[in-house]
Amino acid sequence: MSNYRIIKNGLVLTMDKDSSCGVFNVVVKDGKIIEVDQTGKLTDEYIGQNYEGAEIIDATNKILMPGFIDPNLNSSYIFSRTFFKRNAYDTLSSNVSLDLLDNYFKNPKNVEELYLLLLSSYSQSLLNGDTTAVEVSNYVSKEVYSELLEETERVKQDVMYCACDATLHDYLTSKKKKHYVNLGREDNVNTYSLNALKKYLDNDHTMVYTDVLCSEKAVNEIKSSFGKSPVKIFNDYGILGEDVFFVNPLYLTESDIELVLDNKASVIFNTSDYIKLGKNKMDVQNLIDSGVNVSFGTGYLGSDLLSELRSFASAFYFPKFKYSTLTEGITSRASASIGLNAGSIEKNRQADILFFNTAGLRNIVRIPELDSEKVSEFIVENLTTKDIDMVMKNGDIVVSGGALLFEPIEDLESRSRELLEEVYRVGNYFEFKEKHMMKKRVDELRLDKDGKEKKSFDDVMVEDTEKSSAADDSFRIIGVKKLDEYRTEKPLFEYQRKKNVFITEVTSFDKGMMIFTERQPENGKTYEQHKGSEELVSDKKSTRTEKQSKNESGEIKKEKLRFGFSDE
Repeated sequence: MSNYRIIKNGLVLTMDKDSSCGVFNVVVKDGKIIEVDQTGKLTDEYIGQNYEGAEIIDATNKILMPGFIDPNLNSSYIFSRTFFKRNAYDTLSSNVSLDLLDNYFKNPKNVEELYLLLLSSYSQSLLNGDTTAVEVSNYVSKEVYSELLEETERVKQDVMYCACDATLHDYLTSKKKKHYVNLGREDNVNTYSLNALKKYLDNDHTMVYTDVLCSEKAVNEIKSSFGKSPVKIFNDYGILGEDVFFVNPLYLTESDIELVLDNKASVIFNTSDYIKLGKNKMDVQNLIDSGVNVSFGTGYLGSDLLSELRSFASAFYFPKFKYSTLTEGITSRASASIGLNAGSIEKNRQADILFFNTAGLRNIVRIPELDSEKVSEFIVENLTTKDIDMVMKNGDIVVSGGALLFEPIEDLESRSRELLEEVYRVGNYFEFKEKHMMKKRVDELRLDKDGKEKKSFDDVMVEDTEKSSAADDSFRIIGVKKLDEYRTEKPLFEYQRKKNVFITEVTSFDKGMMIFTERQPENGKTYEQHKGSEELVSDKKSTRTEKQSKNESGEIKKEKLRFGFSDE
């Protein structure tokens, strides 16, 4: 039985060295591309004579391009991206919810949940067109990899791993698996760690992945220790080379870019992370124009590579901008940087091919001519991953009609929804939301945009009690300032002005605490204030109550209570 597959009549964006593009025929056998017919010689007669029994795939109204390569897939947070709001790279380490999730998924008791998390991530990634991915999650230990991932049949794309500890690195090295070692922004960069990196790079199967350049804190610490930028330190230690990848290097100077280019190191750019987590803004146009090998990944917050490219084009478009540069960054250039035999549709390459469906009025290919730049622009600007109709991995069709062919998707979807609920529970999402909403309500009710009173104190207290059953259990003690002091200060609430009182928080009990009551004189319009410091009871051994005394008219003058503190 023949194992040839011939794809006919498709618009093919080859991403080869000649940037070929057109309606070509592609012949696949044993997981590889053995011929790309650009002249139309593969007629039915020719196929019958040379590829007898071949399976014919009609790709009319389809755009074919190489499978995507994600060099920065972080599966840790595919269900928990909501916890990243109002964070930057330098604050992620203090994010309580992310820390709780890290502890949960790294706990051996929850290994089944971790496996489900990874399967969900890889399945989504494959549906989004990723035929190769580099997993940078720090949840993957040596035990998780060897027992769950190494031999699994449930992962169809090629996945390379980033070793976050020495045990996984040693294991992958013993298996001669190409992988990364990680130098994270939270790691201590010193002479020992740099020499260890250099030793790792002596191994042909090891590359270095580092995100120290996205962190202002990490960059400043390295400069403080070494007096130079991280790139220059890498160069001095003989580390900087074609096996080094800088992720979102927000603090990359022009001289650093020259060193990166000269040493053939690479940059991985994550658009969503750059926009939402980056405090500094790099000169992206200069980076692209410099000729540095730039590929694109999803990182923490990206949903898929195609949307990352579209976001990049929207944010950084400039006159010399090329869409083919973007598509190369997730195919041919990404493949070359990590040494894969993929990333293009040409002879002897892996048969990793995506099929976009352009049938229907919405997806008509609206370009005047078929060249690599115009087709790349159409894909980035007009298509989404939902338009991916079929995915071929090593010559096998693993996605068809937008659905996985090897996995019972209904079961995986159901279990993933349950895991999503567990993620929100573990990360204390609703508890933290309630605290945030309560603070927001108090801030909104207290003052308007001009800093003026918006609602009365009583209204604030009533509304806040009704709206929140999980009110803050802290309390404050308040006192009343005397009239003379009030006249020099602005009251916080309008009703205080009308009653000639001014509420202030008591912050110190150095002189004790006074509780007193007073009846308003019949002819009086205001409260008479009591000076605690002048009328304190002098008896230090015990507290006593000043007995009520009546004046000639029989009115109650004052009642004073003294308790809890001595004058000393």
